[in-house]
Amino acid sequence: MDLFETARQLHTSGLNKSGQGVLAARLDERDVICITAAKSDFKSMARQDFCFVNLAGEVVKGASLQELPANLNFYLKVFQDRADAIVLAHVYPPYASTFAAKAQLFELSENPVQSPVREFIKVECLECPSRFTGLCSCRTDIRKSYAGADALLIIEDGIIVLAADLDALFLKVEYIERSAEKSFQPTH
Repeated sequence: MDLFETARQLHTSGLNKSGQGVLAARLDERDVICITAAKSDFKSMARQDFCFVNLAGEVVKGASLQELPANLNFYLKVFQDRADAIVLAHVYPPYASTFAAKAQLFELSENPVQSPVREFIKVECLECPSRFTGLCSCRTDIRKSYAGADALLIIEDGIIVLAADLDALFLKVEYIERSAEKSFQPTH
């Protein structure tokens, strides 16, 4: 129920206007992840939009493998490598997504010591000429690049945010979007 509420809150607050994205949470068993299905819509999320997979990517309950997000292996690697990551969101806030589409990084608006985001990095793919698509061979190792990062700006693909709980996740997405909005300079 908390994932439903977070999805709706991200949408209604304008932090994920497209309605697309992925939400995932590590369950108490620590090797089972609750994750949204590939075609889930944040504004009309329902119980059937969630499924349970183990860290090996096997469906435990819910959707079939065909209905899981295209980047499932990437999200699972985050949970495998980051024990502190209890929840994950791959979302498309309007201003931050504009920077992602332009492959431009923006400044976080506060002193990093006070920031709710530990580190924010832009991920570039040196192997693929345009962008990350699916789980290409070069994407499999980007988890090493953000061992200390709570948020990633993915070129042409929104942001990925990690947190210890859903409240912290929402605050981080909000903080990143407000920082992007402050940095946004429309071109004339």
